[in-house]
Order: sequence, then structure tokens, then C-alpha cells
Amino acid sequence: MSVLVDAQVVAKIAVVDVANIARQLVDTSATARQLENEFKSRAAELEKMWAEVRRSTERLQSDGPGMTDSERSKLETETQRKQNSYSAKAQAFEADNRRRKMEETNKIMNRIRKAVRELAKENGFNIVVDSGATVYAGPSDDITEHVLKRVK
Repeated sequence: MSVLVDAQVVAKIAVVDVANIARQLVDTSATARQLENEFKSRAAELEKMWAEVRRSTERLQSDGPGMTDSERSKLETETQRKQNSYSAKAQAFEADNRRRKMEETNKIMNRIRKAVRELAKENGFNIVVDSGATVYAGPSDDITEHVLKRVK
């Protein structure tokens, strides 16, 4: 005959609003300004290139009918070259900007994870759940403010 033993393990669970913490850190950190400064010269260059494309296009529209076929063809080719150059640089700019934003976001998320792990160990939490994954958690289980204080 076998005997079943009920083992009750009481888990100490906490909840943290990771998205709220990340949002507050991004809003108050110098990261946004740093990224803006990092990409400022490239953005200015793109604006200048776009102005050249616009001027060339406007010239083609206004002066094109009075030009010789050779002149118009040359201007069309030059306008297309400028447009292609602008498009390539704009795509590279956007990709680099997204990559850098992701790098900075990952740094913030790593800081948050580290703070959550430390608080969980210090306070004996077995499980810490993101509040976005819960239907309900009492306010006493929410450690968001504690994590925020630790990462600021």
C-alpha cells in the first residue's frame, strides 16, 4: 500500500510593471538626447540631400519643357542619381537609428532585470511576474516602485 503525501509549497510571488519602469527610465534618461546628438549631423545631411532632390525635381518640371532632349535627359539622370543616393542614405540612417535605440533599450532592460533579481533574492520572492501577464495582483505584491528606485 502506498501513501500519498501532500507537500504544500507556498510561493512568495511579486509583480512588477516592466513597461512602466522602462518608459520612465527612457523619459528621464539622457538616452534620447544622446541618440539625437549622435544622429544630428547625419539627419542634417539627409535634409540637405532631400532639398537638392526637390530643387532638381522642380527645375526639371519648370525648365524641362524648354530644354533640349540632351539637357533634359542629363537633368533627369542627375535627379535620379540624387534620389537614389538620398534613399540609400536614408535607409542606412533609419537602420542605424533603430539598431542604436534597440541597444539602449536592451541596456535599460538589463538594468531592470538585474534590479528585479536582486530585490527578489533580498525579499525571498520565488517568482516575479510582469504585471502585463497577470489578471490581478494586490498592491502589496507590486514591487514596481522599489525596482524603479533601484535602477534610477
